[in-house]
Amino acid sequence: MRRHGKEVVLGGGLRDAVRRLGGTDRVQEADLARIWVHVVGDDIARHTHILGSRKGELLVGVDSPVWATELSALSERFRTALNSEIGQETVKEMRFTVSKSVGMEREREKDEGMASQGWTQKVDPIPLSEEERAGIKRAFEGVSDDSLREAAVRAAVRGLEWKRGEEAPNGPHEAPGGSTEHE
Repeated sequence: MRRHGKEVVLGGGLRDAVRRLGGTDRVQEADLARIWVHVVGDDIARHTHILGSRKGELLVGVDSPVWATELSALSERFRTALNSEIGQETVKEMRFTVSKSVGMEREREKDEGMASQGWTQKVDPIPLSEEERAGIKRAFEGVSDDSLREAAVRAAVRGLEWKRGEEAPNGPHEAPGGSTEHE
């Protein structure tokens, strides 16, 4: 982007604006989160998640007490490497704590990765009653374009039938051997 005849990096400009508005801690957290994987490596990153920082203390969530203990022993090494990457003494202390959010984040990433590759769990949809289908059709009566209205109704019906199948007592089915089935 050009401004007053000079090349301006948009990200840098936004970062400066946030700092001027008093968001320095948030900018530092974003910088730390961005370089975290680079500093600790993929294996450790899979078990950790930066939760925040305050007054020089970096709080890192881990998925088990064992990881918290192991990484606490390495905290000085990580602290030095993070500060070196940032170019200033930002992290003065590190604390590792067990956090459910780490496991939940990894599950979400795994699900997104599988979905992006076309892998899904097999769900047997449970059909809606005629009364429920009629209710969905009524909900879309205000859509004037016939093909759009019909597509919306089909999508709503399929989505609800799939959701019912997923929530059924026997739930989604996995392919033999415990792996998910590719549809």
